[in-house]
Amino acid sequence: MKMMRLAAYVIAAGIPWALAAPAMAAVAGTVDSLSGSVSISRNGAAARPLTAGAVVNQGDLVATAQDAWVLLEMVDGGSLTLRGKTRLRIDAYVYSETDKAGSKSWLSLLEGAMRSVTGAIGAFNPPSYRLTTPLVTLGVRGTDHETAYYPPGSTEPGVEPGVYDKVNEGETFLRTASGEVSLRAGQAGFADHQGARAPRVLPAIPAFYRRHAEIDRPLANRMREIQTRREKKLRVLRQRFEHRAQATGGEHSRFRERGQDGKSANENTGNQRQRARAQHEELRKHGTGEQAKRNHERMQRRKD
Repeated sequence: MKMMRLAAYVIAAGIPWALAAPAMAAVAGTVDSLSGSVSISRNGAAARPLTAGAVVNQGDLVATAQDAWVLLEMVDGGSLTLRGKTRLRIDAYVYSETDKAGSKSWLSLLEGAMRSVTGAIGAFNPPSYRLTTPLVTLGVRGTDHETAYYPPGSTEPGVEPGVYDKVNEGETFLRTASGEVSLRAGQAGFADHQGARAPRVLPAIPAFYRRHAEIDRPLANRMREIQTRREKKLRVLRQRFEHRAQATGGEHSRFRERGQDGKSANENTGNQRQRARAQHEELRKHGTGEQAKRNHERMQRRKD
């Protein structure tokens, strides 16, 4: 219970997870809300019921029963909504505000449907976000999307088995061994179960997405609260990155100025040395004005 409370506090306060207790290192997120029978399997142990406020870790397998759902708030500000009869494994979820390259969100959708609103990982390092199914690898470019994987025998009549993705905001891509397709907001794509054909853009949004929208309607207030915290986190991070870039740019500018000053100083020193050598050579050849006068008088006496 202490770990659950600490995880909830860290997420709400926006504290970097790198500064949290070492025991929290594997935490991927917390359960915001749920309905129906939802279970979690951890470290190979038997599945146990999942409750609101509970922590989900890397490696956990979350499953929902028919007509159940669960909303997860992730450590980077993103959210995952699992529909009924869905199994999702959190392969890796690492978030660091100071190490974008080390942050990653790797998820495996084993069956069913889900909605993913990416957080800081998807916004600032899209290649580190990956959602896989047994057929397809899905990537994003900062997005809100809904993915469904229906194996044979698990779909309703008229729904072809395979992987579907619908983009609400941003952009995604579906990639298989047969090819790849990009999807923009308002589009849905499909990859067949056998993988015999390249993924393609569908001419219309499949009807089952309307049912999923009905599931999301009671969650609207919860989603808005998560969205508000997400936007605040992203805004703070953008400002931090901008300040860091400006500071780095200032340092580079100072280095350039120093380099230019150094070059000018070297050029001045070189010019002074050249002038000194020229004056020395002139004196060596002709002597000073007084010496030249004496030499001239001496030559005159010799002539006389």
